[in-house]
Amino acid sequence: MTVRFHPSSADLQHLHVGPLGSHMESFATLVSQLGYCDVIGWLKLRLVARFSRWLQKRRVALKDINEERVESFLKDRGAGVVRRTCVGHQATMTLLLRHLRQINVVPVAPPITTSSDIDHMASDYESFLSGERSLTPSSTARYVEAAHRFLVWRFPGGKIYLKKLRAQDVTEFILHDSSNRANRAVQFAATVLRSFLTFLFQKERITTNLAAAVPTVARRRLVELPK
Repeated sequence: MTVRFHPSSADLQHLHVGPLGSHMESFATLVSQLGYCDVIGWLKLRLVARFSRWLQKRRVALKDINEERVESFLKDRGAGVVRRTCVGHQATMTLLLRHLRQINVVPVAPPITTSSDIDHMASDYESFLSGERSLTPSSTARYVEAAHRFLVWRFPGGKIYLKKLRAQDVTEFILHDSSNRANRAVQFAATVLRSFLTFLFQKERITTNLAAAVPTVARRRLVELPK
């Protein structure tokens, strides 16, 4: 049975360290809302706590946290870490930075010209959702986060090759997601994936609408009860 990440304030007390300590609960709430399972949720929170200790040791203030600091931290931790773990760490830190900026703790990053293909694609999708689909900012953020997660999983190097995108990639991502997320979160990811793939097709980024390849995620309510 997949247990959803939903810690209490008392559970998080030992992670209240460094400059990020006072924001651990709000980040934990976000991780819970995104539907991560208990194991993955704690991995993300512990990584952020280690980042906070790293910042404290180097006397880095909250206002000075940015992508460069994150990159330095991940490089310090990178030796001997497998590629999949590195991708997971990067996704966690990207989510953290976005959260800190949304709650006005960290300054918004200045526009840069070296954004990855994934960043550009996520930005285009965000504009599509808010402009053509009129989604609320909170809904748009959740959709973009899920689409970004799919792109990072499929194109971990940051360079997107949409011609290489296949139906098998879609089904494998849902299977991957179901291994570390609660059922409701996987259902939401499937919904987002259909929306994102339809967006790519409508904008003629892909020639086949792969939305039909997204598998239906069955409701698992009560399936864990003994027969």
